[in-house]
Amino acid sequence: MAVVTTSPAGSSVMSLGMLGYFLSGFATPLLWGWDAAAQRRGQVNPNFSAKRQYSRALRLLTLVGIVVAIVHLLFVSTVIAEKLSEWLFIAGLVGV
Repeated sequence: MAVVTTSPAGSSVMSLGMLGYFLSGFATPLLWGWDAAAQRRGQVNPNFSAKRQYSRALRLLTLVGIVVAIVHLLFVSTVIAEKLSEWLFIAGLVGV
């Protein structure tokens, strides 16, 4: 279960977690797509030189973000399942 605490600087841990969740799950794949589109558009220009390192780094970051998201979802689903089963048992909807 998540606990919202504040650091001495005043920013909440929950907001930092949400920012990290957004950056790993959404921003990196969007930037990867943006880079792919820019690489394709740039090939029309004769002065364009492709930066393959950027594409490779974004692809790697996307894969790392997916792995982190899967691990995060597994941990969160375990906590939710425990709480849900506890509430259902207390409510008398499930037995032992």
